[in-house]
Amino acid sequence: MKNTPDHNSANLNIDYIIPSINTFDNAITVNSQRRKKVLEKLGYTVCLTQHVKGNFLQTFLSVLNQKNILNAVIIRIDGSCALEKYTLLKLFLVHVPFIWEIHGFPEERLSISTDIQSRWFVQKNNIKRKLLSYFVHTCIFISKDLQLYAAKKIHIRNSVVIPNFVIPEEYKHIFHNSDAITEFINKKSCYILWGGDARLPWQAIDTIEQVAKQFYTIDKRVIFIMVGSNGWHSFVPPPNMIILNPVSHARFIKLIYHARVCLALYHKPTFFPFYFYPTKILDYLAMGKPTIASGIGAIRSLIDDGRNGFLTDNSVKDISNKIFIVLRNQQLAKKLTLNAKKGASTHDDSLAQKQYAFVLHSSLK
Repeated sequence: MKNTPDHNSANLNIDYIIPSINTFDNAITVNSQRRKKVLEKLGYTVCLTQHVKGNFLQTFLSVLNQKNILNAVIIRIDGSCALEKYTLLKLFLVHVPFIWEIHGFPEERLSISTDIQSRWFVQKNNIKRKLLSYFVHTCIFISKDLQLYAAKKIHIRNSVVIPNFVIPEEYKHIFHNSDAITEFINKKSCYILWGGDARLPWQAIDTIEQVAKQFYTIDKRVIFIMVGSNGWHSFVPPPNMIILNPVSHARFIKLIYHARVCLALYHKPTFFPFYFYPTKILDYLAMGKPTIASGIGAIRSLIDDGRNGFLTDNSVKDISNKIFIVLRNQQLAKKLTLNAKKGASTHDDSLAQKQYAFVLHSSLK
């Protein structure tokens, strides 16, 4: 694979359709922006089109109005099933290759509700997705697990796995300005950080609550920071837990900087395999932070147990023990930090550039 496509990418235009970007960066926002930057590094002109609920027709027509300059359309597909309907643009853009960047499937909804309405939603959208997939030239998957799962669900003409990645320059020059979000940091305390979308039931915030409560009886200097409010699991936080509303990605990076240990804990979903490739783990590694993560799915390819962090069986005892090991063994903590930074370099955007170049070159022939 080559770093740049053979054709003149500087003269080619891509419309990248994504969900509406929130005021505060979430995983979708950060991930989409990173992928856009990679395409731009390859020389493409990328129009980031945001899907806004209730404005489908308006957005549909805005993309269609670009038909004379469009060379490819990339659509981000996830469990919400809101964006794949833009694949119908293929009926009017016959010679434009359509690429699905797949991050999830409708079954994710069943983790929130299993009532008749939810089951109908999943069944209906699986049929819709299957039919629309016949219009798609290439599917990009974020993990091998997701690629294997999708093979049973949709028609796949061509496919490639392009995992989530980091862009090294994002971590430069972010500590120069003071930030009120870190004013509560006390050098005498040890901070354990978790961040994510607390609304999702596979996020193990209930486990983090129990770990924090156990630590409060043992060592009150250990403080847990949870970034993500309105969680699926409601609880009164113990005195050693700080719960913050969602913050920008730059602010989240600053919190990672102050953390001694970072957590990436997940419950294994009941209705679908754990096919995610968590962006926050990449941030943790890039910042050189020892990470304790659930040993499921693609996480096992990110965390080398005992080398750059620890995998856990999600039991409170196991998680607590591994936090203690990192906090009490400075030599081990330094080793984990060094290996985390080394590991992050293998997940930077250089490979993604080559993979995207290959995908677009083959699609635009």
